Amino acid sequence: MQLIRALTACLLLLAAGSSPVLAQDAGQLIALSERLQGEAEARADALENGGVPAIDADDVFLGDTARFSSDMRALALHIDAHGGPADLPCIFRGMAEDADMRRTSLEADPASVEDYRQLARTFSHAVIIAADVETEGPDTGFPPSCPSAG
Repeated sequence: MQLIRALTACLLLLAAGSSPVLAQDAGQLIALSERLQGEAEARADALENGGVPAIDADDVFLGDTARFSSDMRALALHIDAHGGPADLPCIFRGMAEDADMRRTSLEADPASVEDYRQLARTFSHAVIIAADVETEGPDTGFPPSCPSAG
């Protein structure tokens, strides 16, 4: 949780100092991440209770998970392009890669409770960070680096 708070502080500075679009897009990222988190948890719960996975080629959850990854990569590129903290793009790319890896895994094995649980965790972290960006925002530029998560 301390890492999330440190990331949030950096993202707040980033959003306020680089582009008002980031703060405006925070609401959309929150909505997408919350919806995906809820769906991932519901699918994991259903599988744990003996449900049968229902994934097809047009699965909305998997498509939106791909969109989440794309949005996170775009955010990382934006941070890089505007001289933001070096560790945030890496974290966002990591979240995107994890979501992509788990999505690919679910396409092969739609009964993986662990993949759904880990996706839900990733989406919950995105919600926490984006919620702070949406509701707060100092009017300073980029910090020289993010605080140590200790």
